[in-house]
Amino acid sequence: MKRMYTVKMSNGDIYGVPAEVIADNYAKFYESLGEEYQENYDAMIQWFDERDYEFADWAKNNMDWDDVKTAAVLLVKAKKDIDYQNEWVNGEYNLINVGIDMAKENTLKVYAVDFDGTLCLSHFPEIIEPKTDIIEHVKMLKATGHKLILWTCRCGKDLEAAVQWCKAQGLEFDAVNEALPEQREKWKNDTRKIWADYYIDDKAIRPDEL
Repeated sequence: MKRMYTVKMSNGDIYGVPAEVIADNYAKFYESLGEEYQENYDAMIQWFDERDYEFADWAKNNMDWDDVKTAAVLLVKAKKDIDYQNEWVNGEYNLINVGIDMAKENTLKVYAVDFDGTLCLSHFPEIIEPKTDIIEHVKMLKATGHKLILWTCRCGKDLEAAVQWCKAQGLEFDAVNEALPEQREKWKNDTRKIWADYYIDDKAIRPDEL
């Protein structure tokens, strides 16, 4: 289970900060006053589950954006500049258990994502520039518990270049050009077409579009 404190900025950006970062800040503060670190850390994590208003109060009123920005994950990207410190304090917050909350609704899915023409503009094998909006949406899927498979015709050094390029964009996959391990175990095979709930591809055509 991954606990995350989320803040919706006024421009539509949504950032998530791991609960552990906020609990660590709380525990270190009271440790500096002579109290025991682990006891306060554990209490803060318990607050996340049972007293969310206490958890949020510490984050909003005792921490600055500079305290969290290196750990913050951009879940939804808007296109308007903002004052991050002001938004951290005054933005619309929420506390979520990433994966668990969504699993309760049976909404976690597997997405197979193409590379050339989908995540980037390219002139094979040259990668020209990222398609930022698509990348941010795919990162949001990952951050909220969905599984991602990089599904591309690239192989060898060209495939490795694509994987490393994605990592540089902050995008990592659960599998690359193969089914998820749990699917291979379930069906006792590894077919050439991977299984996914959805396929994100710039060349895709739905049957009803024919």
